[in-house]
Amino acid sequence: MIPAILFFFSLAFVSAQDTLRVMQYNLLYYGENTGFCNFNNNNPDQKDAWLRNIIGWVKPDIFTVNELSHNSTYQERILQQVMNQTGYALFAKSGSPNIAESNIVNLLYYNTEKLALHSQQVLQSEVRDIDLYRLYHLGDGLEDGDTVFISCIVAHLKAGSSSSDELDRKIMTNNALEYLEANGRPGNYLFMGDLNLYDAAEDAFQRLINNNDPVFRFYDPVNAVGDWHSDANYRHVHTQSTHTSSGNCHSGGGMDDRFDFILMNKTLHDKAGKVYYLEGSYHAPGQDGQRLNGSLLDPPNTSLPAYILDALYGMSDHLPVVMDLVVDGSLGTEGPLQYPSMDILYNNPVQDVLRLRFGALARGTASLTIHAVSGSTVMKKELLLAPHSTLTINVNDLPAGFYLLRISNGNSTFTGKMVVVR
Repeated sequence: MIPAILFFFSLAFVSAQDTLRVMQYNLLYYGENTGFCNFNNNNPDQKDAWLRNIIGWVKPDIFTVNELSHNSTYQERILQQVMNQTGYALFAKSGSPNIAESNIVNLLYYNTEKLALHSQQVLQSEVRDIDLYRLYHLGDGLEDGDTVFISCIVAHLKAGSSSSDELDRKIMTNNALEYLEANGRPGNYLFMGDLNLYDAAEDAFQRLINNNDPVFRFYDPVNAVGDWHSDANYRHVHTQSTHTSSGNCHSGGGMDDRFDFILMNKTLHDKAGKVYYLEGSYHAPGQDGQRLNGSLLDPPNTSLPAYILDALYGMSDHLPVVMDLVVDGSLGTEGPLQYPSMDILYNNPVQDVLRLRFGALARGTASLTIHAVSGSTVMKKELLLAPHSTLTINVNDLPAGFYLLRISNGNSTFTGKMVVVR
């Protein structure tokens, strides 16, 4: 039973602010036996305990990972034994298509009290998949058909310092961006993961930060762009390696590389999509700027409690990277939606019939399209208009959910949100 129908301009937005913590982490062959990295020196039981401590301390709402086993048992194990054992939130996870058929994959875990997973897709599958996860915020405007989308692009680019490795990283990045440029839509995007970059001059990184399409041009939240490898000027952003000596699965060499990133696109950078980066929040937990060519623990590290530092040291040879996003529904709004030549009013929510009421100036023909939130067109009709007329559109074949309503008569266009309830 839906409420009595009311005609109104559809102006809906997320009115309250919320903060979303984002965390990206290379889990170092979690659940995989590679021979050199096995269940004796990289035991999942130990890693579960370490990761629980890390998650409980950081408290991410969006948690993306690399180097997780392709075996769904271990993907589910992290959800049940780690994420949902911390007590601060209830998590769900994405799927893992693994088109590249790699032994190690990306995955996303998300706080279901704040977010829902709308869709996911693979942008490219050369070497390893680059995955796109599209989340939406469960904010105040949701019941009115308005919400905020955040898309996480998770990549684990080819490792290695050879020219062929650099070429593979370039190809993977190009493939992903070309797909987005051809098929993507404007919005809030993060490009994140273990990118295995040694310096900002690499073609893969230049493609990201200087992309011709501004929607898919990415920015470093801390603007630390340079020759990261073993450079003391970038010691605060180095994320690998937590160990000085190799063995026990870990790479050695100490902290001298910035491999792990969360980059934001121009929409986020410019605060144009109801979400923005919280200035100063980007960091690698445990990195105090005193680690150049040293381990996470030596010289002595007092930046975090000892048990968290021990967990980071044991869990991976990478540090995670963390940043906060603020959801603010007051950003990017344009005021009341108007169609000056027709003064369109309509019922919302809708059960079986959409009723459109037109003003005194309505005449001639117009095109009606209804789009799903994915962007696909689910209905298209031609309308014959008359002053002060009411038209009814049967929508009983549409599944319950949120839709975008668009009406155009060639001179101007009306857009509004529509909620279908069942």
